[in-house]
Amino acid sequence: MGGLIAMLSLVVIGCPLAPATIRTVLVGWILIVAAAMRFILGHRFQPIGSAVTLRLGHARSADSQRLR
Repeated sequence: MGGLIAMLSLVVIGCPLAPATIRTVLVGWILIVAAAMRFILGHRFQPIGSAVTLRLGHARSADSQRLR
């Protein structure tokens, strides 16, 4: 009788938690697969060059003397 009560208490406690647990695990695996695919495809299909050229150094504005 004690084993039956223990088993029924697990069923009563486990039934509401099981769908949420399964859903959480599935969403977690979907996010892991999406991150892996983004990582793999991001490295495979990299752009050749950038359309924006960066200039290093300090650019002085025309009115920098006025601000001093």
